[in-house]
Amino acid sequence: MYDKQYSPLISGHNIAQNLWLKLEYKNPSLSMKHRCIPEAITKRHVYNDLQGINKLAIVSAGCAGISLAWIAKRLGYSAIIIVPVGTASSVIDYCKWLGAEVMELEPEKIPVQLERMQNDRTTYFFDQLNDPNLPQHYQAVGAEILEQNPDVDVITVAAGTAASAMGIAEAAKEKGVKVYVVEPAESRVLAGYPWKPHRIPGLAPPIKTTLFDKKKITDLIGINSELAWQMSQEIQQKTGEAVGPSSGATVLAAQQLLTQGKAHHIAAICASHIAISL
Repeated sequence: MYDKQYSPLISGHNIAQNLWLKLEYKNPSLSMKHRCIPEAITKRHVYNDLQGINKLAIVSAGCAGISLAWIAKRLGYSAIIIVPVGTASSVIDYCKWLGAEVMELEPEKIPVQLERMQNDRTTYFFDQLNDPNLPQHYQAVGAEILEQNPDVDVITVAAGTAASAMGIAEAAKEKGVKVYVVEPAESRVLAGYPWKPHRIPGLAPPIKTTLFDKKKITDLIGINSELAWQMSQEIQQKTGEAVGPSSGATVLAAQQLLTQGKAHHIAAICASHIAISL
């Protein structure tokens, strides 16, 4: 089975006092998705739930596709990564380097391709938007933060599929720690608004997730895409950590909460490497 390891929790005090950065991009497949996808697939493989399967497939514009490609070949499967047109070339190239086939499709054509795959008994489709078992894989992230710094009273985490936010919130509630989920200001999908184009890869997918439960978090925060990119650069310049724009968004949200007096010691999840977004 895949062994979990603690990711670093470092000081971000030169960005904002009492700010901490949880560096999930340090995971082997460069994002927090590594906490979930390799372990979930490995469990299915070990328990013979994938008998007759020779291909693993996923819809992703970034981190999830990379994590699936990372584990597929290691377990002897082929990987098919379905990405929407416009996905960063770095993601496509990296998935191919990991041995995956990449299918770049217009968003409206993706459901048709999914139906074909779901009718193929040799293909297992990893449904990261609807599988209710996925959030539990992220509980360790919340638990680690509280072990690494018991003073943390608030955590900010990017929206995405909401699996990580739900898992972290579940772990955090035991200590009364508040969790804020960060969306692009241009595309407040979890807040109930229609999807619109934005520039923070993975933060608000165009396909609706069923994993989000607003009752389990404190609130949602919208962050402008351009400001998120600017903050990711500032983080690199002040800490040396090459985080992506979704991390810029969680750090900006953390700054807001500190300024508003809604947090005393806050941890911002830095979920992925900048290379995945370029």
